[in-house]
Amino acid sequence: TYSVTARNTSDPTCVSTVLSVTINDVPNAPATPTADVVQPTCETPSGKISITSPLGAGYEYSIDGTNYQASVDFINLTSGTYSVTARNTSDPTCVSTALSVTINDVPNAPATPTADVVQPTCAVPSGKISITAPLGAGFEYS
Repeated sequence: TYSVTARNTSDPTCVSTVLSVTINDVPNAPATPTADVVQPTCETPSGKISITSPLGAGYEYSIDGTNYQASVDFINLTSGTYSVTARNTSDPTCVSTALSVTINDVPNAPATPTADVVQPTCAVPSGKISITAPLGAGFEYS
C-alpha cells in the first residue's frame, strides 16, 4: 500500500491529502491443466477434450494457444496433438504450462468377415459357421 501526495513546488508546506493506493501481488499463472479425453470411435468419429482442473469463473481454456473459451469442453476434434492451456481472465498474460493431448485417428472398421460354412445333413442336423478372417485378439464376432 502506498500513500500518494502532491505538493506545491513554490511552497513545500502545501501538501495534498493522502491518496492510498494498493498494488496487488503478481498474479500466478494457473496450474498446468488436467483433462479427460474421449477418443474417436467408428460410431463417433471425432474426439473430445474436457478440462478437469483448474476450474472456475476466473479461467479460460485453449487447445491451440491462441483461441480461448470459458467452456471446459472442446468437441468435434480431429486427430492430432493439442496443447491445452489455461489462463487467468483477470490477466490474460498469465498462462499455464501446456498439457499435450493426442486425439487418435478414427479406427477403421474391420474387413468384412470370411467364413467356412458346414451345412446340416441327415446325420448331423445342425450347421456350423467358422470365421476365417479377420482373426486376432482384437475382434469379436456375431
